[in-house]
Amino acid sequence: MDGIRIILSKINDKVKIFTRHKNDVTNKYPELYDIPVKEDIILDGEIICYDPITKQVDFELCMERFMTQKPEKMKRFIISYVVFDILHYAGKDLRNSPLNERKEILHSVLKDSRYISKIRHIKEHGEQLFEAAKDMDLEGIVAKKTLSCYEGRRSNEWLKIINWKYEDIIITGYKKGGLGWGCAIEKNGRLQNVGFLEFGMTPNDRRAFYSVSQNLIKKETQTFVYLEPRIRAKVKYRNWTKNKMLRTPVFCSFIF
Repeated sequence: MDGIRIILSKINDKVKIFTRHKNDVTNKYPELYDIPVKEDIILDGEIICYDPITKQVDFELCMERFMTQKPEKMKRFIISYVVFDILHYAGKDLRNSPLNERKEILHSVLKDSRYISKIRHIKEHGEQLFEAAKDMDLEGIVAKKTLSCYEGRRSNEWLKIINWKYEDIIITGYKKGGLGWGCAIEKNGRLQNVGFLEFGMTPNDRRAFYSVSQNLIKKETQTFVYLEPRIRAKVKYRNWTKNKMLRTPVFCSFIF
């Protein structure tokens, strides 16, 4: 689910909500104060928003809601907290329990409600599940080892498999004083800017780019060097944003 990772806890009937970077965002999500569980509990999951027209999960709406400060404006963005793990229940730390046991506990103690639900957990059949996620245009899937413990960091026990899209782009220039290559695509015979490329380039890729680009400079400003549109590359990205930009493009290779 393409949203914001959230840890939600209810200890002694007091609800607290944190991002994965340990920022307290309790006041941003009053819908989640009423957790349908009597005992103390700590949950891990994703805050998502659905587009009211397409009914698709919409990351941009989720971020708009996250940035909203006024309670009356929050009501414009209907959220859902999709839970995939349980860290603590009724005084017991569950993080060292295997995943299959945590899933059993989660499904036995948490009932779906208006704003909180459990994500579907499917054993095996990962390739078919990923194809289904692609057909539904979801962000991807996460593959987890059945006996894995809970770790609050990236791990080889949990593998995030992203439903990447691919695009051929033209590099139009680069930022001064920082990594960032301007990206464009050809549309109706003209170049359309689609964002900046900042990820995926190896040191060899960067050396090759800067070696070639010095002969293609058209003009410069204080912050950017414009190039003749002759360097092409393949990138992977999450999706197109509403303002027609590539979301999180990652360099794959140059196109010769």
